[in-house]
Amino acid sequence: MDIRSPERQRAVIARLQSIDQLDPAWCGFTELIRLTKDPNVPFREIESRIGQSPGFGSHVVSLASSVAYAGGNVKNIRQAIAVLGLNGVRSILASLALRNLTMRQAPGGRFDGGTFMRRCLALAFVHKTLAERQMMTDPECAYLAGLVQEIGYLALSQCIPDVLDETITIAQRQSGEPLISVERRHLGFDHAWVGAVLAEKWGFDPIVLSAIRFHHDPSDAPSDHKPVVDLGHVASWICHEFAIPPLPGAQGHMVDPYSLMRVGLNARDLEHLRNALPAHIHSVLDSFLSAA
Repeated sequence: MDIRSPERQRAVIARLQSIDQLDPAWCGFTELIRLTKDPNVPFREIESRIGQSPGFGSHVVSLASSVAYAGGNVKNIRQAIAVLGLNGVRSILASLALRNLTMRQAPGGRFDGGTFMRRCLALAFVHKTLAERQMMTDPECAYLAGLVQEIGYLALSQCIPDVLDETITIAQRQSGEPLISVERRHLGFDHAWVGAVLAEKWGFDPIVLSAIRFHHDPSDAPSDHKPVVDLGHVASWICHEFAIPPLPGAQGHMVDPYSLMRVGLNARDLEHLRNALPAHIHSVLDSFLSAA
């Protein structure tokens, strides 16, 4: 089958639609996200379901207490919800799901879970930091959008790992060519499209879906979602500039000057991010270890 054929794309969509069956961590994460988004579900039920979910439970409390998130003395899930709000708890759930999923990657492939996890945490931190400065996007919503912005790579690593490996190999041989260009040429689609398919399946907020779908094409984003899409586009460029790629050896993309202008990034912001980013990544990764 031609890798760029419509049949291949339909096959990928079919695999994505059943991705919850590939790994229980996907299913647990999506169920909890849906639960926290349902306005008819009382907090006590959310608290109970999180506490009973394998891979989450006490880990949420540990992460909520860490410097990376609240920095306070959170003792239970109810306090975590009170301190962080549901958006903050969703961010922690997403962090834990990504950690669980990257740890389950089969050895031998070109996808590196540790590299990808650092990238997700970096994107989330840059998203939130710029959102706080921009004051046009809720910072916790921005953090969640950053965490899941490139989840398409993780899905591809489970759905069609051989094809992703081949794409990474080609990208590494094409010195200087952005990975996104190689994906589109070789696959006929890209990780942003794959991530958006998942985001729609899971019922993510439309603004998060746009952040995933359009972070390489900010000019195509709906006008009311442009602020968060601009954050994602600029955050992706910044992370590449700081040598934090999504995949080993991946080349970054050019930044859209209009997105850069709308975000209003300056040299002082870049210096702050360069200094603060490693500490945030290390803090979250250390919290994972203490929660294990």
